[in-house]
Amino acid sequence: MKAWLSRTFVNDKTFYRKLLLLAVPVVLQQMITVGVSIMDTVMLSSLEEAQISASSLAGSFLNFFHIICMGLGGGAVVLASQFYGERDMGSFRKVMTITLRVSFVIGLLATLATLFFPRQIMTIYTSEQHVIEYGIKYLKVVAFSMLFMLLTIPITLVLRSAGKANVPLYSAIGAFILNIIFNYIFIFGKFGAPRMEIAGAALGTVISYAFQLVFVFGYVFFVDKHIGYRFKHLFEPTRDYIRSFFRYGAPVIISDTILGLGTNVVSIIMGHIGASFVAAYAIISTIMRLTTTFTQGCAVAGGVVIGNTLGEGDKEKAFRQGVTCCWISVGLGIAMALVLIVAGTPYISMYNITESTRVIALELLYAAALNSLFMNAANMLTKGILRGGGDTRWLMVMDVIFLWAVSIPFGALAGLVWHLPPFVTYMLLRFDPVLKTFVGFRRLYSKKWINIVKAEKKV
Repeated sequence: MKAWLSRTFVNDKTFYRKLLLLAVPVVLQQMITVGVSIMDTVMLSSLEEAQISASSLAGSFLNFFHIICMGLGGGAVVLASQFYGERDMGSFRKVMTITLRVSFVIGLLATLATLFFPRQIMTIYTSEQHVIEYGIKYLKVVAFSMLFMLLTIPITLVLRSAGKANVPLYSAIGAFILNIIFNYIFIFGKFGAPRMEIAGAALGTVISYAFQLVFVFGYVFFVDKHIGYRFKHLFEPTRDYIRSFFRYGAPVIISDTILGLGTNVVSIIMGHIGASFVAAYAIISTIMRLTTTFTQGCAVAGGVVIGNTLGEGDKEKAFRQGVTCCWISVGLGIAMALVLIVAGTPYISMYNITESTRVIALELLYAAALNSLFMNAANMLTKGILRGGGDTRWLMVMDVIFLWAVSIPFGALAGLVWHLPPFVTYMLLRFDPVLKTFVGFRRLYSKKWINIVKAEKKV
């Protein structure tokens, strides 16, 4: 056992210290973000289930663009983390500029689409008219947060690759506090404000993202001296870096967009199973996200550390770091499954829901606990290790095959045609992490994922 441990894990305290310093702020930020969703759901549950369902389905559309944000940032981090490891700050700033330009275009289009086509968007997710009407109210307000989100999130990921993980954390803390305060005020009409109910939850989201935008860019433009990014850099030429950005970044953006589309298709399937299933899933998905924040934090940190190591040119060290991170995620997956089982039942009891919805929620809880064993390892492999090594095109192909050829078709058949129990339906809809775990392990040990991209920064 001792020999296996010495061969498998990195024996370097500096590595674990750096991993923790990067992971802890990310974990805390993710927990705060999920906490906002929990507070939204809890506050709306005091009204009626239709508003929970509507916020969940409309939130799925918002989450689609959130995933695109993560893809933009993740693609940029593949380059930025290696440039930072090489201490090439000029190239690092070029990556930031390209990321912001792409983010602005997508954010503007997303805002306009949400403002002008809210009914068409909600009709995709459900056929229940009262849920659609509530969803329209939510989307018409939350549309204004799209551009804020698409500008802020990718840049916070790039900042993490330079060791600036505390900046996104502080902005998230402020956004969380503001979200709770304004949700309470506008959902229930307190302190003389109008009672907006589900639209009030959307307004709280807009205010929180506006705060994050001002906080993060205020730091980038006026406070930070290490990266040295200023407003003038937005207008600098970046032609020499476009090809490298899209060679390594485009597969990440496409992969995460495919994931976002898949997540939305899953929501569409659930929306057509029934409102009780949607409400139960909204409750369980929130606590599921809370438990997976630990591995997401480690995945981000692992990807950055491995990228920095490859920027220094040490492939063997990067491989050992990848193996270590992967086995850490396996342990976290077991721990998170136990947390879900122990804490899930009292968590579900917090909500004012019908007995049939409660029964479905319990089934989904046990399915989520089993799925988390694989979800943690899959996230670490795909969003951390392999992505940090620049293996983005291989990951894109795996995302397409496992999600669209396996999980979605069999999940749709299970829920809409075969009418299988919620436990089985959920497991089939979320089966792609199981496949990614086994195939990802094989890819990890093959070492084919290791790429040094610094030589291609100018083409």
